[in-house]
Formats: sequence, structure tokens, C-alpha cells
Amino acid sequence: VSLTIYYNEFINHITEYYKGNQEYSYYNIDNTYKGLEIRGKWTISSRLSASCEINLVDNRFSDGEKIPNTQPVSASNRLSYQSAKKPYGISINTKWTGSYTPSYHDVLSKSWISEEPRNSYIVIDLSGNYNYNFITINMGIKNVSDYVNLQYGPFIGRAYYFDISSQLFNK
Repeated sequence: VSLTIYYNEFINHITEYYKGNQEYSYYNIDNTYKGLEIRGKWTISSRLSASCEINLVDNRFSDGEKIPNTQPVSASNRLSYQSAKKPYGISINTKWTGSYTPSYHDVLSKSWISEEPRNSYIVIDLSGNYNYNFITINMGIKNVSDYVNLQYGPFIGRAYYFDISSQLFNK
């Protein structure tokens, strides 16, 4: 188990805001990022492992106002299995993002406009691997439930991947 506590102050930190129509702009801010991150890994057996992570975040401007679009809480976990008798492994990874109130920057008024609170959501990824001699095949599905939010993300829905790699020389 590991615990990370952080506190960072920035002066003239360059940040971006969404102007609409896939266009972003940049400006400087003074701000503070602080948070807590807890990570743990459990080796259940020589073939089965689990890990988890919890993040608590509090990002603020120098005047104490919350920085828009900060996701204050998220958690993830992973469960992995590697076969003892067969050359394959599988894993499932889930990430939960807690609810928060998204905002957008109004260029004309130079202020942040809050929108309706966004519900929490979960993204699930599945992956597998197969090893044969010096060749490894990896495949999987990212964002199994096809959750998409075109304004705040995740922007890409379900995606499949497949790759083959090899190690030509043993170390």
C-alpha cells in the first residue's frame, strides 16, 4: 500500500479552456493543486493479483474558488490472472469517476458558467495476452460499456485492439 499526499502552488500556470466547436484557448492562472492518492496491490496467488487506487483532489484558484472541471474523486481497480498451465492471461480494469459540476469559460464575460452536475460513471477495460515461444499477442476491449460524453469525455467509445510483439534475442 502506498499513500501520496501532495500540495502544489503555481504562479502563472498555463491552462486551457474550451471555447466550443473543438477549439481551445490558453491563459495564465495562479492556483493550488492538492490531493490524496492511495494505491494498493495484493498478490492473491502466484497467478492472481489485484490492485486498487483512490484519488481525492481539491484544485483551487488563488482566490479559493474551485478550478472548473476538477473531478474530485475517482477510484480504479484491476484483477489479473495468468494461467499456470496455458500461455495466456486475462485482466479486467474498472475506473469510477465521481460526480462533479462541469463548467465552460465564456470568452465574452471572461467567467466560468456552471452546467448541470454530471453523474458519476464507470469505464471497464478487458484485456488478454497469449505467449508462444518468442511471440506475444495482446488483445482487448477498452470502454466495454461504450460510455461517451462528447463535451467532457471520455470522447472515444468502445475500442478494440490487437498487437503482436516479439523478442528476437533473450537477455
